Amino acid sequence: MKRFFILYCFAALVLSSCGGDAFVINEGTLYRIITDKDEGFGRFTRTSGSYWRGTYYRETEGALNASARDVVFRNGRRPSMESADGEKFRVESIAEYEPPRYKEYPFATDYRDSVFSVTELHDITYAKAYGYWSSFPDNGRSNLAIFMSRVPDLSKSDLDLTMDVYLPEDGGKVLRPLLILIHGGAFFNGDKASLGFPEWGRHFAAAGYVVASVNYRLGFHLNTISVERAGFRAVQDVNSAIAFILHDRERFRADPERVFLAGTSAGGIAALNAAFMRDANIPKSSKGEGGIMGVNEGIAKPFKVRAVGNMWGAVEDTTILGNARTPVLSIHSTGDPIVPFGEGHPFTKIFGNDVIFPKMFGSAAVTRLTRSRGSVLMPYDLPERHTLHLDEHEDGSRLLNSHFREIEAALKDFFSANMFAHPAKIERLQSSNIFKIDMTDVKTVSWKVEGGVILERNGGRAEVLMFPDAPSRSLTASGEYHSGITFMDTMDL
Repeated sequence: MKRFFILYCFAALVLSSCGGDAFVINEGTLYRIITDKDEGFGRFTRTSGSYWRGTYYRETEGALNASARDVVFRNGRRPSMESADGEKFRVESIAEYEPPRYKEYPFATDYRDSVFSVTELHDITYAKAYGYWSSFPDNGRSNLAIFMSRVPDLSKSDLDLTMDVYLPEDGGKVLRPLLILIHGGAFFNGDKASLGFPEWGRHFAAAGYVVASVNYRLGFHLNTISVERAGFRAVQDVNSAIAFILHDRERFRADPERVFLAGTSAGGIAALNAAFMRDANIPKSSKGEGGIMGVNEGIAKPFKVRAVGNMWGAVEDTTILGNARTPVLSIHSTGDPIVPFGEGHPFTKIFGNDVIFPKMFGSAAVTRLTRSRGSVLMPYDLPERHTLHLDEHEDGSRLLNSHFREIEAALKDFFSANMFAHPAKIERLQSSNIFKIDMTDVKTVSWKVEGGVILERNGGRAEVLMFPDAPSRSLTASGEYHSGITFMDTMDL
């Protein structure tokens, strides 16, 4: 009764000070009613004189649904109601029900739909580093031919590390999620503009992401230590690319709390290691390369990797997977001849031995060890198939295939589902009439009910009462995250 104390006092004053029809009743209007026996809501139609017929929805403590009763309401100095079964009520107060103010935000995105135009920025230098090379398009050549063509030319120099950035034209009002795309090529070849990566860049930018497809340091001598160092340098470079994007907030407006990583093959390996590796996990072979933030260290700031898209990648050290609660979507062919689906040495079928590449644990192992945090495995039963998103032809040409869009859609859905640690979704508290929104990442929220009333609201909580005879019944929460992103969620009741 406390929450209606002011309403009660006002209505009681009105009823006691007026003669005749003490209260003007409007047909079809919903009224809040307090009787000598209970509280509820009523809606009436005039029959004759001071008599009105309608439905009284009696509130029951803690119940979601009201009990509906057909009543006759008698208006006057001492208003009263009588139900069809003869029960009589003295009306102590009656006032028009005013629902709480509801603000429906003009746009709410879940980062699934392509709704923005895209601006492309090419060859942006994000760091300088010492290495062999940072771009080596394979031009359709075999892996072995690529290795043998470049191995004699292994000499280091100062390199410009570059990225292609894809920006949504979203009006600059909110912080954007950041997606880093990492190409494959066995840490020896490949490029940020490899087939499929510009297409993914444009697609995810159109959905609202700021996307950076990065080049990173490539090249190694044909031994395990050199290979491990090449893989670690890729991790350093991915971290430095993130630091660069987050540092230039005016231009990119990337949200450090919503970083996503996706890569194919070696890029998948780099994505997993960038998400989970810490300085304590640096391989012994790479201790002399500096820390994981050894490039662009001066502008680095904390960030949160929300999810990883691991496309036919792996990890060498599974213990790193315990360093974060980040979920992983792993996409992999069960018969991959290059990076093991389960565990083994990469490239064994090509080089004929396991001397060059260390043993690695593929997507099946990664998913098994991280499933409790929401990781998902998307296997393809394709024997002797490594690269899934494009077809390679004998003449060296390559074309994107149907798997490309399947993978794109899977990444999009997975990232959207993990956009916030505490997504704004309506939850019902057990079987009560109280509903809530987790306010951890939310700045403001408003509530609206259809087919009922909101009895009380307090930030992320709303107490509702539903009318059993309403043709449509639902509860909607609309609001804004701290990042500026808006949301809307509806639950049918």
